[in-house]
Amino acid sequence: MKSHMRKTPLVTSVWQLVSQPLPLLTPNDVRDQEFSTHRFREGYDMNEVDDYLDHVRDTINRLAKTLETLQKAQTK
Repeated sequence: MKSHMRKTPLVTSVWQLVSQPLPLLTPNDVRDQEFSTHRFREGYDMNEVDDYLDHVRDTINRLAKTLETLQKAQTK
């Protein structure tokens, strides 16, 4: 945690949520994502798409938890 931030429960809580090892996706990551196609049939590699969607879901969940924490702290 940066030394200029006061170590309050809110700062600690938010920091823990956003400092998990999984990197957050950016809008550009989603826009630029490309999936492999199969040679013998039309369509994308479903496992590759599913893995990417899992990453999108995890990012959205972390951001939603962070937002919820901030909203709760704001109402106190």
